[in-house]
Amino acid sequence: MDEFRHLLDKVRAQEEKLLSERVEEIKWIRWRDYIALFITLSLAFIVRLISFYLFDRGIVRRLNRLTETVKNWREKKEIDFPEKKKDDAIGLLEQEIEQTAQHFKNQSKIG
Repeated sequence: MDEFRHLLDKVRAQEEKLLSERVEEIKWIRWRDYIALFITLSLAFIVRLISFYLFDRGIVRRLNRLTETVKNWREKKEIDFPEKKKDDAIGLLEQEIEQTAQHFKNQSKIG
C-alpha cells in the first residue's frame, strides 16, 4: 500500500508540474497576443492619422483651390492656375476648368 501511495504521489507531482507548465504557456501566449494586439492597434492608428493627413492635403486642399478658382472666375478676378497638374480625376477637372476659362477669355477678347 505504501508503494501504491508513493506511486500515486509521483503521478500527482508530475500532473501538477505538467499543469503548471501548461498554465505558464497559456500566460505566455496571452501576453504575446496582448502585445501583438497593442502593436496592431498602434499601427492602425498611425496609418489612420497618415491617411487623414494625406486625404486632407491631397484632396480637400485641391478641391478648395478649385472652388476658389471657380469663385474668382465668376467674380471676374484674375485666375491663378497651379503649374503642377496631376493625372487623377481632380487634376483632369483642374485642366478642364483652365481650358474652359481660357476659352471664355479668348471669346471675350474676340467679341
